[in-house]
Amino acid sequence: MSTIWGMDVYASGMFDVSNHLGSVGTFPRPIEAAKGFLAVLRSYLDSLCSNLRSHTITNVQSNNDKVSLLLKESFIDSYPSRERPFMKLFVDTQLFSVHTDLVLSFIQKQ
Repeated sequence: MSTIWGMDVYASGMFDVSNHLGSVGTFPRPIEAAKGFLAVLRSYLDSLCSNLRSHTITNVQSNNDKVSLLLKESFIDSYPSRERPFMKLFVDTQLFSVHTDLVLSFIQKQ
């Protein structure tokens, strides 16, 4: 057994965090850490997608349903040339797809 970041690591790669969590069944530190991480991640995604609306087209169906599509190439081209290689890869990730689906569904409701 060895120690990484103050936690015991077994040969299987499992962490023994029982001494670090308090009473059994409570996970305040990891939950707060996860919430903080997700808040930072969401803020970063929001900043990357701040101009998303100007790169979408919306089709209104006859029953007033709206369908919005992201023009990915236009969105990528809106970034400085040095950032485009990253954005080309990033727009094809599941993280980006889920986030933009959420943003576009919010836009459609407006």
